[in-house]
Amino acid sequence: MNPPTHCLLVCTEEAERYAEALCRRNLPNLRVRAPKVVEDAGANYECTILMGDPHRIRPILASVPHLRWVQSNYSGVAPLLESACRRDYILTNVGPLYGPAVSEYVLCYLLMHERRAWQRYQAQLQNRWDGTCTSTLRGKRIGIMGVGNNGCQIAEATKNLGMLTRGLTRTSTNCPFVDDYYHGDQLIEFVSNVDYLVCVLPDSPQTRNLVTRDVLEAMPARALLVNVGRGSAIDDKALVEALQGGTIAGAVLDVFREEPLPPGHPFWSTPNIILTGHTAAPGPGFNSDVVEVFVENYQRLIAGLPLLYVVDWSRGY
Repeated sequence: MNPPTHCLLVCTEEAERYAEALCRRNLPNLRVRAPKVVEDAGANYECTILMGDPHRIRPILASVPHLRWVQSNYSGVAPLLESACRRDYILTNVGPLYGPAVSEYVLCYLLMHERRAWQRYQAQLQNRWDGTCTSTLRGKRIGIMGVGNNGCQIAEATKNLGMLTRGLTRTSTNCPFVDDYYHGDQLIEFVSNVDYLVCVLPDSPQTRNLVTRDVLEAMPARALLVNVGRGSAIDDKALVEALQGGTIAGAVLDVFREEPLPPGHPFWSTPNIILTGHTAAPGPGFNSDVVEVFVENYQRLIAGLPLLYVVDWSRGY
């Protein structure tokens, strides 16, 4: 008996490039389709596999009756977790793929803050000598909210600089670069006495508005908040008030509830805040590393092995 043939539908902005890269790999029993109009594709092709951007896959889920597996090009899969979505297939993301890029982003802004890089540049523009003494990251305390794939890599990067690491997690407690673990009912204790608070949380009912006014008020006034997870984790109004009142030293935000951030949003005019437009990890363009993730998972699929980076529907990641 011949093994079954799978049909892959690529649903992403760079669908043709992904299709070309996959075809070059000569994966057995795989037909690849990369239609220009993704929204109509589900009705035109009897595919068993979808690969691409969750927000592009979401509208066609109901039109793919024989769907077995969806490979997201991103770590986040929130559009596919909505209650109205079907869940009778395996959903995988890219696991630790973007961890190095996100870690670089976090280190960049921690170092900028610690070494007053922005203030020194502003002084330069004003022809003003800034000889203010600064410290180093060594010995500073960082709290990482969410110690999954990306969170663990952030912990490794900051630990290598001599920082003291603490992690807030539901279940993941196996990262060797975290000094101390905290859980949900210890949130206030977790944020107390940190110099840096980095949020790497996914969008889920359990994480929405987790960073409240009470959490911000429990942080030291010297602390910097960095959000590279999802914008829904932070109470926007509470953060604006905390920055305006000097409750915390500043914030670096890469993710937002609404993207692009709309004109007139209070963040645009809030003091001591840096907005970076969802650039911590590579954007929606072609990524050869994503191809490798798909190839490895497809080989596991046809071999009858468990896939890598399977999303837990109940947890949302």
